[in-house]
Amino acid sequence: MHYCDLSLFPIVYIFVAGPVDTDVAKSITASVEAALRRAEIEDVQVFQLVNGLHVDSVSPLARKAIGEWDQSLEPALHGRRAARIVLPQSMALRGAITAISWFSARMREVRSVESIDDAVKTMRERMTAAGVTMRSDQVADLKILHAEAEAAHTKG
Repeated sequence: MHYCDLSLFPIVYIFVAGPVDTDVAKSITASVEAALRRAEIEDVQVFQLVNGLHVDSVSPLARKAIGEWDQSLEPALHGRRAARIVLPQSMALRGAITAISWFSARMREVRSVESIDDAVKTMRERMTAAGVTMRSDQVADLKILHAEAEAAHTKG
């Protein structure tokens, strides 16, 4: 199960559960690219939150597809991402994401966090740094969106 929610645009909420194969990877990257193209038209930055708390695995081919897509992004589109915040399913993955962000210039805006509260705090910091105010209704709506995603996943 996966989806990309643009209801809070320029905040983009991505939910991913289960195994991630190339079809899932391509679906997610297509949604993100559409959001980045919209951001280019509207002349705004995108602030992306990926809920990966329920990802079982990411296949090597899916990782490759995501990496190749990221590398192929036009610089103007890549520059539209002011934040990529990830809620991974494990502390080990959180550490790996952090390490990769230190060594990859294209991954510098990626932050791995432990909870939705940490995600909101990081999102607020990134939005402020980009000159955008995160309104209290956006905070509440993002937390509701996250809670609804978690509840839907739990119901299965």
